[in-house]
Amino acid sequence: MITVDTDVLHLQIDTRGGSLVRADLLAYPQKAPTHKNPNPPATVLLDHSAEHYLVAQNGLVSSSDSASQDQPNHLALFQSEKTSYAMVRARTLVALTWRDAAGLLAVTKTYTFKRGSYVVGLSQRIDNGGSQP
Repeated sequence: MITVDTDVLHLQIDTRGGSLVRADLLAYPQKAPTHKNPNPPATVLLDHSAEHYLVAQNGLVSSSDSASQDQPNHLALFQSEKTSYAMVRARTLVALTWRDAAGLLAVTKTYTFKRGSYVVGLSQRIDNGGSQP
């Protein structure tokens, strides 16, 4: 798991598939603050627990019949430089990379988070080092 903390979100990204599996909305408590509980927990938007399973998955697969089973889909194992990111600047980037078994094909998913925003940006870059299109 990779944790990401921005000024408005607390998130978890699973390296299995590079999926967004938890999102807490920090400015929106589950209940109104009271004298007994001045800091109630944040509202949970996405959660990978069994009782409230809702996650954001994405991936790439080939439509070719000759394609390898080793593909960057929602079950592939991605790598990240760090396991924890905290917003220091106005924008935070979290990159996850998958490589095929031959080392010829690489996919990099990059999540983008901006200060004050609930929008989670996602881009994917494909690097094909092989001769096959």
